Amino acid sequence: MGMLNKLTFVASKKPFKMNAEEYRRKKLCERIDEQIALVDSQLNGSVFTATRKRTVVDRETGERSVSDQPKRVKAWFWPTRDGKYNVAVQ
Repeated sequence: MGMLNKLTFVASKKPFKMNAEEYRRKKLCERIDEQIALVDSQLNGSVFTATRKRTVVDRETGERSVSDQPKRVKAWFWPTRDGKYNVAVQ
């Protein structure tokens, strides 16, 4: 009981969800990271595969499991005639 007597309790607020602006900023940063990884894979000559988490339900047992599913990533960049690249943030 000696340890319980030493505890102090304080009032605190539970953190709230991100607001819409923070959520969009986080989402854009994730997409830019995907584009950088896509460019790196093209420069190295490898294949880039982005994945996302999906919850899959087994039809027989009804058990849920999380698996990585491939997702399509479109390039935001394209080459111009003079050898430079243009980027459109989408």
